[in-house]
Amino acid sequence: MNKIVSDGLFGLTLSIVAYKIGVWLNQKFKSPILNPLLIAVAIIIPILKVCHISYDSYNVGGSIITLFLAPATTVLAYSIYLQLKVLKKYWLPIWQKETGKWLWWNVPIRCMEVAVSISDVYRPKL
Repeated sequence: MNKIVSDGLFGLTLSIVAYKIGVWLNQKFKSPILNPLLIAVAIIIPILKVCHISYDSYNVGGSIITLFLAPATTVLAYSIYLQLKVLKKYWLPIWQKETGKWLWWNVPIRCMEVAVSISDVYRPKL
């Protein structure tokens, strides 16, 4: 088992399989909460914990994915740069939509954080 885990293909294969499961779930249920990356993380972390696999062993193969991420990010940035005129023209609706998404996700989370911290202060000590 240790030889399999320390091989670079283990982390790469685990990442790709977990991501493909996430893509399948996302397409099947059409829910934005079932983001393939989120699902992949939710699959990989328990597998690493249950099987007692260190992150360093997993990341031998995971670093291969990181190698391809830099060029992909550059291509994305370049394609956004090519659409700069459109972005400048529609900056207000884009800003409003992104701000609305931020409020939709972050305000309830912040309220829960405040509620938890307040409840910790007023919790009776046993």
